[in-house]
Amino acid sequence: YTRKNSKVELKISKTLKNLASKASTKSHERK
Repeated sequence: YTRKNSKVELKISKTLKNLASKASTKSHERK
């Protein structure tokens, strides 16, 4: 991997984590 690719992957993983946390909070609110 080049540094650029790793940076992009970090961004993607961060956004995925954010989406996951948002989904979990949404499900908790529904309950």
